Amino acid sequence: MKESYFFKTVLPLSVAAIAMLLYFTGIAAGNHLLRLVAKPVPLLAFLFMLKPSTLYRKYIFAGLLLSLTGDILLEVSPDWFVFGLVSFLFAHIAYIIAFVRRSKKAGLLPLMFLSVFGIIMFYILYPGLDGMMLPVAIYLTVILIMVWRALAQRNFNNYSVYAAAGALFFLFSDGVLAIDKFYSAVPYARWIIMITYWVAQSLIFYSAFKRE
Repeated sequence: MKESYFFKTVLPLSVAAIAMLLYFTGIAAGNHLLRLVAKPVPLLAFLFMLKPSTLYRKYIFAGLLLSLTGDILLEVSPDWFVFGLVSFLFAHIAYIIAFVRRSKKAGLLPLMFLSVFGIIMFYILYPGLDGMMLPVAIYLTVILIMVWRALAQRNFNNYSVYAAAGALFFLFSDGVLAIDKFYSAVPYARWIIMITYWVAQSLIFYSAFKRE
């Protein structure tokens, strides 16, 4: 039992943590190849650990898989930004379906705050969007819906709050990315984006993994 737990849980989590450290080493050293190799590993570890045995797990699995694709596309070349954006868009849709299946509560208060946040964010980004205005507007809308539905299901069980927290970290990560790309350079942007992104995905993953 202990040996099985080591290979199915401890080992993949250790590999994920090492890959994260290697990725940040790649940032510090300016080594693109190291970043490219290390970046997909954490989500690969999560996918290895997560058995899609329930509908919720299946949609979270799909979201992680689509996010993995987006990770690779965004790291390969800045020219593939739109393709990466589309991949993450579908990842958020998978997460939305997972969260909606858990709760259909209106969640009007979070919806109101997120709507105001979205309007302010789009207003800030608008002057720098140029031809990216429509894709960014669609993506912003979808990720806000994802966060809204994550917050609406936060009381579904003891683990649902992790998904809600993960969604908020995801919004923060993508917010920093958007400001850095379309408005003004953010100091240590890549570090902030990736740390909060991996925290987000880890929390969403854990909400489905549910190990005692």
